[in-house]
Amino acid sequence: MYFSRTQVGFTLHSLMNEFIWNVHTVLSAIVLLQISFVIYRACSTKVVNTLMHLGVVSFGVYLIHLLILNLAHKFIPYYGNSFLYHLYILAGFLLSLFVSWILVHIVLKYFKFSWMIFGAAP
Repeated sequence: MYFSRTQVGFTLHSLMNEFIWNVHTVLSAIVLLQISFVIYRACSTKVVNTLMHLGVVSFGVYLIHLLILNLAHKFIPYYGNSFLYHLYILAGFLLSLFVSWILVHIVLKYFKFSWMIFGAAP
């Protein structure tokens, strides 16, 4: 729809855009749930437990990943071509995910009132 609007000039009625967006949202949720069931059945217990732990700390990761990403982009400046840009983005993603995951895990494990910041751990 975006391509059609920007490149060809074809637009849909706003209600049709809303309908398609809502169908996309619901179908995405259904597909992601099916993928999670496949992962649960097909993967090893270690992979499943790792992903479940990521789910436990996900709210904390959501809260602090931008801080980690901002710090990473301050200390790792981007200079270069498009391939280096993709590596820059990948490095920022991996740093923000794993550093925030480790920080939230440590805070939940060693600080008594961490539930006030990141929610209750199971």
